[in-house]
Amino acid sequence: MTTLLIDADSLVFTAALAAQKVIPWDDDIYTVHGDLGDAKRIFASQVATITEAAPGDPEVILCFSCPTRKYFRHDIYPAYKAHRGGATPPPILRKDLFDWASKDDLSYTRLKLEADDIIGILATSNSIIPGDKIIASVDKDLKQIPGKHLNPSKLKEGVYEVSPEEARQQLWMQVLTGDAVDNYPGCPGVGPVTAQKILDKAGDDPLPNVRAAYMKAGLTDADLVQMVNVARILTVKTYNFKRKEPILWQMPSTAP
Repeated sequence: MTTLLIDADSLVFTAALAAQKVIPWDDDIYTVHGDLGDAKRIFASQVATITEAAPGDPEVILCFSCPTRKYFRHDIYPAYKAHRGGATPPPILRKDLFDWASKDDLSYTRLKLEADDIIGILATSNSIIPGDKIIASVDKDLKQIPGKHLNPSKLKEGVYEVSPEEARQQLWMQVLTGDAVDNYPGCPGVGPVTAQKILDKAGDDPLPNVRAAYMKAGLTDADLVQMVNVARILTVKTYNFKRKEPILWQMPSTAP
């Protein structure tokens, strides 16, 4: 049995936006309205399109971020995603569409976790969801999780494989370069080209070279630990199910 793990956050947003209409009235008056029924149909069509692009007849699980929009990463780095939610309001149907879609029996949302983390945990667990899993997301962060992937914005390219080495490289790339979309800085002055050079010479363990880049930039081990824990997507091994919290990464005691 194959399970398709869909990052449903973006589908909710795009469906809610597509079902939103702006009406110009007389005297320069504009109003915005939305049809929740239309939004539901658009969302269901998106899910169906992604599912049809996956091989076989997979079971679908929809994964959503915590609706509070307050994640464990805010406890580690308070400026995380702080630039979002500004002058442009979200689609007016987003909350109601989320409430509807997330009530599906085959959906997951957990307090303080993002959809990426839920997918990472489910994709790396053989006990919660046995069998093969395919990750369906447009988010590059999920390339930290080895296994089969499907990009909903590039469905014609089909399913592709991320190796354990590629997954590890993706994590350290984000630790070095940061992420402007999620508003965390990484290592100042290190862009993708420089980061790739650092990783290319890192050998079996990239940590010493990544740490050296942080030290060169005038940062500390605490800064590096902070960025790793902000950038890293959770897996079944890095989540404490009893306490319902992440198991944070720590600098190895053998680090130089």
